[in-house]
Amino acid sequence: EGLRQQCVGEHAGARLWYDSAAAELHSPVLLLYPEASMSDFIQDVAEGERLADHLEEMFGEAAERSPPWDTERKYAAPALQPYLVLDADGEAGVGTCRRLDASTALLPQLAALCAEGYTVPGVPIVHVVVRRSAFEREFLRTGGAA
Repeated sequence: EGLRQQCVGEHAGARLWYDSAAAELHSPVLLLYPEASMSDFIQDVAEGERLADHLEEMFGEAAERSPPWDTERKYAAPALQPYLVLDADGEAGVGTCRRLDASTALLPQLAALCAEGYTVPGVPIVHVVVRRSAFEREFLRTGGAA
C-alpha cells in the first residue's frame, strides 16, 4: 500500500485530470515490460498523445536510448507492441490481450474498450513487448501471463 501511495497516491502528482483550456483529459499510465520484468510510469498522458511518442523518447528510434536492462538493444520504439490485458470479466488482469495502436492517441483507444464493456483501471496498465518475438507469441498464447 505504501508503494501504491508513492506512485499514484494523492501526493504523487499522478492523477486523472481535465485541462479545460485545451479541452483534454490527462491520465497517468503504467508501462510493464514483462519479458524484462521492468516497468515505467508516465505521470501525464494527454488524450491526444500517442504512446509511440513516449516510447520514442524513452527508447529511441534505433534503441539508442535503451535502458541498461536492454542489453540486446531490442527495445527500439518502432519494434515495440503495446497491449492491454483484460480478464474474462473485462477487468484488468490475465486473459484477453487487446493490441493497442501506438501510432494513434492512447486515451481514445481505452475509451473505446470501455464502450465495449471492458473496465480500464484509473491508471491504465499497458504491457509492452517486442513485436514478432518469441516472447510476444508466448505472451499472447498465455493471455498475458507469460
